[in-house]
Amino acid sequence: MTDTSVGIAIGIIIKGLNNISKANEKFKQMSDNLAKTGRDVTMLNKKIANINKVGINIKAHKSNISNEFSNITETIAKFGAVAVPVKFAMDFESSMVDVKKYVEFESEEQFKQMGKDIKALSAQLGVNFSEISAIAASGGQQGLKASEIMDYTKLVSKFGVAFDMSGRDAGDAAAYVMNNFKLSVKELEKLGNQMNFLDDKMSMVKSNDLFNILNRTSSNANILGLSADGAAALGATMLSIGKAPEVASTALNSMFNKLANLDGQAPKFHKALEKMGMDALYLKNALKKDANLAVKEFLNAITKLDDDSKMGVLTDMFGREFSDDIGALSTNADILNKAFDLIKQDSSKSLDEALNLKLKTAKSGFERLKSSVVNFGITIGNAFLPIANILSQYLAKITNFIDTIANKAPVVAKTIFGVVGGFLAFGAIASVLRIVTAGLMIVFNNIRFLYNAIIFFTNALNLNKIAVFAYKASLNALKFTISGVSKAFKFLVVGIRAVSIAIISNPIGLILGGIALVAGGIIYNWDKVKAWFLAFVEWMKPIFEPVINSIKNSFSPLISFFKTLIDGIKAIFLPFFSG
Repeated sequence: MTDTSVGIAIGIIIKGLNNISKANEKFKQMSDNLAKTGRDVTMLNKKIANINKVGINIKAHKSNISNEFSNITETIAKFGAVAVPVKFAMDFESSMVDVKKYVEFESEEQFKQMGKDIKALSAQLGVNFSEISAIAASGGQQGLKASEIMDYTKLVSKFGVAFDMSGRDAGDAAAYVMNNFKLSVKELEKLGNQMNFLDDKMSMVKSNDLFNILNRTSSNANILGLSADGAAALGATMLSIGKAPEVASTALNSMFNKLANLDGQAPKFHKALEKMGMDALYLKNALKKDANLAVKEFLNAITKLDDDSKMGVLTDMFGREFSDDIGALSTNADILNKAFDLIKQDSSKSLDEALNLKLKTAKSGFERLKSSVVNFGITIGNAFLPIANILSQYLAKITNFIDTIANKAPVVAKTIFGVVGGFLAFGAIASVLRIVTAGLMIVFNNIRFLYNAIIFFTNALNLNKIAVFAYKASLNALKFTISGVSKAFKFLVVGIRAVSIAIISNPIGLILGGIALVAGGIIYNWDKVKAWFLAFVEWMKPIFEPVINSIKNSFSPLISFFKTLIDGIKAIFLPFFSG
């Protein structure tokens, strides 16, 4: 019985040891998987190195593109640094040609000094030098002396700034008004002050619109005998009652023509005058004595007519086309009288005050800065003009010679020009070709980057799969080992109990029995120990298994997809990326 129990116990222990051996095999398999995982990690590190290398290549090619663009920009900037000032200097030189043409200068030094004065005025007012030189030229066309030109030019340039007009428009209007009214520069300045004063004191009156009306009506107003400021007062009245400059100019010209040619008017015109208490002779004498006062009296007489006869009189005198406009002028006697009163007041500082207000604005400051920069460019460009002129002359001769050769030997010319043109074209597009090449290399390296990234991603998924397998294998091995040892220890307890009587029958057996007693207590309670281990394992499973299952479920289709994709990519690109 004792021998049988011992045999059974030994057999059970051997079976337990076999189970432990199987568990060792599981652990060995897990170790192999972990080793493979280590190799995969090494492979991933290599792929990461490849990706970093490709990234460095991309950065290098981007740097090449930036350098090429910098070279192109630098070349353009160098060319512009010379070309722009030369262009300014050439434009200024051209603008001064008309000044020299129309103004009689006493010396070349006087002409050069005017050029300096024009540039200084441009910087002071923020007006382009070409507009100022055009004003100076127009002054010469009016017969002004060289000593008067800059005073005239400064005055008209002020008109442009204060009245919000371009220099050319102000110059044209000033020339017409000055010529038609036979004004001096001082008288033109006075008129400018009066126009700006009317602008300040009357509603809906703008100086540029008023200057426009004077420009259009100055000839007929002068024929009638009106002064420039009287015509300005009439124009300001028309603007103040809401007439556009074009409409006001046309209506005033119609009235001026009628009044200037009283003897040539139809009988109904004269009958209309009689209704107003006037006749042609009286009106002619009044116009010769003081045209401003006579026109004002004429319009006030229309105002005094009763409403039933007023429109008939206006129609008989000015026709249906202008009766409304002249009627509006005459029926606003208060505005008309105010305008004539204003031109008699002191307005000598009005223009300068308006100019100073304009010059204080940010817009004017920017325009003056721009003019100063242009003037500086002209100074630099003037230094290059003699050289540029000489080069232009020689290049013109060379061009003419080449043209002659080309006409006499067209085949030879085409061959030579083709070769030269090819070299020039190659030089011109060299930078572009380098940029395109670098761009293509960036695209190529991005493909390599994508390839290595896909390989990296796939290996990472495989590594994850191995890690999941290793975890499950180790868990199963641990459970199997604990279970096997538990069974072996159970049968071992039975064997020990069977031989316990034989063991304690001698002293050595007593010693062994004591040891067995202690071991037996531990072994007998192995179920509790095993339960603790299994509880620990079960406690770990809910923590890790959902994560691992989720990863496995999510990436299993991707692993299959990327494996198929990568196999195809490898077949296509492997020859290119093997290096």
